[in-house]
Amino acid sequence: MEFSPGRIKINYGNSNVAIVPIENNDVYCQKIKITLNNSEDGVITPTITALEDVSPEWLNIEFDIPEEALDDDLYYYYAAFTTNDIASVFKHSIKPKNDMKDVFVAKNTAKNLNMNIGLVTGQRIFALMRLENHVVSVHYDLEGRLIAKGETIELEKFIYGTDNEFDFLGRIYAPLVAKYNNARPLSSVPAGWCSWSRYYRNVDDKKIVSSVEDMSDIRGADLFQIDDGWQVDGTFPGDWFVDMDKFPNGLEPIVKQCNDAGMTFGLWLSPFLVQEDSQYYDSVKHLARTDVLAGNSTPTKSIRIFDLDNPEFYEKLYKTYHWLSHELGVKYYKLDFLVFGYFSFHCAIRFKSDYKSALFRKVIQTIREAVGDDAIMLSCGSPIIECAGIFDAQRESRDIICPKNAGDPFYWQHWSNIKNASKTVLYRYFYNNVVFRNDPDGAVLRDFDIGDGFDCNYAEARYWSTIVAFSGGLVLSNDEFRTLSKPRKELFTKLLPPLGISGRPIDMFEYPAPTKAIIEAKDNVRYIASFNLSDKFENMDINLTDFGITGEKLVFKCWESEFVGKTSAIYDKLVNPHYALMYMVKDIPAEPTFLYSNINVYLGDNVFCSEFKNGKLNISVKEEFKQYVNDGTKLFAYYPKEYASAITDEEKIFVDDEEFIITEYKL
Repeated sequence: MEFSPGRIKINYGNSNVAIVPIENNDVYCQKIKITLNNSEDGVITPTITALEDVSPEWLNIEFDIPEEALDDDLYYYYAAFTTNDIASVFKHSIKPKNDMKDVFVAKNTAKNLNMNIGLVTGQRIFALMRLENHVVSVHYDLEGRLIAKGETIELEKFIYGTDNEFDFLGRIYAPLVAKYNNARPLSSVPAGWCSWSRYYRNVDDKKIVSSVEDMSDIRGADLFQIDDGWQVDGTFPGDWFVDMDKFPNGLEPIVKQCNDAGMTFGLWLSPFLVQEDSQYYDSVKHLARTDVLAGNSTPTKSIRIFDLDNPEFYEKLYKTYHWLSHELGVKYYKLDFLVFGYFSFHCAIRFKSDYKSALFRKVIQTIREAVGDDAIMLSCGSPIIECAGIFDAQRESRDIICPKNAGDPFYWQHWSNIKNASKTVLYRYFYNNVVFRNDPDGAVLRDFDIGDGFDCNYAEARYWSTIVAFSGGLVLSNDEFRTLSKPRKELFTKLLPPLGISGRPIDMFEYPAPTKAIIEAKDNVRYIASFNLSDKFENMDINLTDFGITGEKLVFKCWESEFVGKTSAIYDKLVNPHYALMYMVKDIPAEPTFLYSNINVYLGDNVFCSEFKNGKLNISVKEEFKQYVNDGTKLFAYYPKEYASAITDEEKIFVDDEEFIITEYKL
């Protein structure tokens, strides 16, 4: 099947649109020459050379979806626009027109035909994917900026192909994004606490100190972050000062309390915006764009963006973040509402000094230089590709609780929100630990409404905990931890230590959402999950072949820490609505080895290691995880029957099968 760039379409303004077929790598289109430069890894770097002074509005590189793929079985992955948007799968026949950022992945599921395009960079010119019926384009916003005669500008790089969706996203696209942006994904997986979905803006010294104490008792908690509300005067104050009414002693004692407990201290900020009703607005008004409203303005709240052309803005930005990092001791930054700094649905935001994506990156690079290379930066409410190489981590879904206004018609639909967040986490698996460390949003597990409409039952809490486990990303409680019931607390603590490997959906194009996912942890270890998204009890029998696993394996229930047996199928009857089943699947070992533990939901496979040498099995704890082992930790060892003589007197036989023995092992 042929799928390649077919045409260049360029708008010179005033509805003057030129269309030229692509016949070779150099395309002449009236006033410009477009060159499609190919690299050995398949990445295309388009350049524009002006043949005369020209100010184009936009340029499309168009692909025709092959006619053989255009039927009722054609689906496409909607990557959405920002970190916090809902990613989805749409049926092309139902939604044949759409704009989306960064990546387009489509498949005719009946004919097994794939079509993929992905933006590899987002460093200067705003670009997106535009679907218009049978045509999909890489669309570049050239902003009507002058390109002088003889000048050559480079457009954002992209790649295309017909690979299987998982090969394209995970093995081709994400590594190329990492390569061309010098990605810096956070190697560790932070775990701890964030204030947002518990206290929202109502934080104060008493609540925060209490929560630090709670997290100090959690083995492995290494991050503590205060969200919106610590600062004076609103979500977008324009200048950042600690609210001394809420924190009479300032934040310094809390930073010390966190650091003494082994936790990094973090804050939330929104660097691009200022609200007109802020007490600081008059003092920063000269740094703001008063001619445009930010995209998140409302009829009752006018929000302005800072002027990214103004050098004084960057000086103030650097000074603020340098103070936060080097004087206050903030080493983790959740930076929010970033997309509204350069994109608005109200109007086209343009600047004088450069293209808007270039200036967006100039802002976040200024923050990076101010906070230092050792600080952790997480993007939220943000474009994705534009942040690569500067941010360590990214939000990968919407807020788990949204909306929070009791007057909203969707206020009580917390399960719908969990489902939308969950599918987005699974769809965006390919970024994790390659381009960024993913953040699925908070592990909110409470079973009582605090006025935000969130009141999940245990099945829903376990479902969301499973999604957090499969994100491979941050594990942050957003609850008043001491008020949780014991089973809810255990859901959180069993996520620690995190595995750090993301799970992918088994069927990317399962409609309307994935019901199965897999983590391929090692060659011989996988974690699989099956989701009951319905509102009724369901039989959820599982064949391992559904997950691409052949033959009989050793199977374990992850949340229950139970051995199921040697099998190729699992039979679960009358599974609760809104529930997740999670299993570990292991190849059958050829010699004695560590098998599993009750230490976490990953059954200790990331915590323990073993060696069988000189007729003796030795199981040990990895040095970095020794803090997680306690008196309640149980370990189990596996012995093929022919190695039964290697079992020591200290081991208690747990399972005696005709082919193998499982013992409870003593460290």
